[in-house]
Amino acid sequence: MSYRLPNYSAGDFRRLAVIQRETRTADGAGGWNSTWDQIGTAWGKLKTVSASEVYSDSAEGNVKESRSEQFITWWRNDIVVGDRIVVSDANQSRTYNIRAVENLESSSKYLILSLESGVPT
Repeated sequence: MSYRLPNYSAGDFRRLAVIQRETRTADGAGGWNSTWDQIGTAWGKLKTVSASEVYSDSAEGNVKESRSEQFITWWRNDIVVGDRIVVSDANQSRTYNIRAVENLESSSKYLILSLESGVPT
């Protein structure tokens, strides 16, 4: 039996993501300042892989949610590990760090971004 690629259509990609890349500039004191600049947008499908609770080491001692997800979109070659995406809906927006970028089956048809939220960049 041969493997067949999923057959996604534009209707499957209903979530709009803003793609951001970090830019660092010297602060004059030996460190840097970071900003996140928008480099594009992409329509895709968000799929939860796992979720857990992470203890925050802040003064409040809060427990935060950590999530691993996949964002599946049309193939493009301008997204790299270290970028991030922001996905919004009517109730909230969530920022995800891009941990892996995969060209599904080397087909140059679909791109799978492995994402993580609730953790430092």
